[in-house]
Amino acid sequence: MFLVPLDFDLQGNGKLKASTERKVFAPTGGEIEQVLVDHDDTVEKAQPLVLMKNTELDHQIEMTRGQLTQATSQAKFIERNLNSNTGLTNADRTRNELDLKQAKQEMLNRAQELQILETRKKDLRRLSPIRGKVTTWDARKILNARPVVTGQVLLNIADPDGPWEIEVLMPEKRMRYLEYGMEHEYKKDAEGKEFLDVEIILKTAPETKYSGKLYRDGIGQRAELDAEDGAVVKLRCIPDDIRLMRNDAKHLGAQVMVDVKCGKRSVAFVCFYEVIEWIRANVLF
Repeated sequence: MFLVPLDFDLQGNGKLKASTERKVFAPTGGEIEQVLVDHDDTVEKAQPLVLMKNTELDHQIEMTRGQLTQATSQAKFIERNLNSNTGLTNADRTRNELDLKQAKQEMLNRAQELQILETRKKDLRRLSPIRGKVTTWDARKILNARPVVTGQVLLNIADPDGPWEIEVLMPEKRMRYLEYGMEHEYKKDAEGKEFLDVEIILKTAPETKYSGKLYRDGIGQRAELDAEDGAVVKLRCIPDDIRLMRNDAKHLGAQVMVDVKCGKRSVAFVCFYEVIEWIRANVLF
């Protein structure tokens, strides 16, 4: 067992996803007034998706408009007084000119503030950043008439007609072996980019195996917590024959299993390396 070599593969769960994918965020807090699309709808770039409302923002706009109107009226009054009253002393004229200057500055400030507020109100009409499909499940039911906070993800939009990739959740405890494989067992493509071979199996069609590549820049730089797999590092794998996978998978988000090829190690190591790690972590430590 210590002498006979065996393929050393690191396995992780994953899913098919579009390489071009964008999230639509809430620009500010408020309430969803209307959801214009639903799951699997095809949308065009800049198409309206969600209408939001913010009563506090509406109040600020009305108040700023009133302040702008007041400042405008005051400036006109002072200007008429300066032009029509020829009996003003030099001191009164100087004071009125200063008041007019202040009123015009107030007009400018309120006009700029109103423009900013109206831009924020315009942003409440959320538009699609790309052409694609809505991948958020049951979007209308989840979002309609719900309060949201600033930065909350409202919808996911993916382009199924563009390139696809596989997002793999590799357990963090296996990353040291993946890094070793990337350093010692890598190959190079025609452009000189380093990669490891991967084998992909669709959970809906496990009888068929597909090949792909894991490039060095497709390895995540931080660990995350997953509800099912615990601490994981995300990997981005590129299938070699994405058209065949599309035909078999049928839809974005299809679940897959991925084996990352990390060279050959002894049979004993391949069979028992996780047992040894568990003993080190839970018994010897």
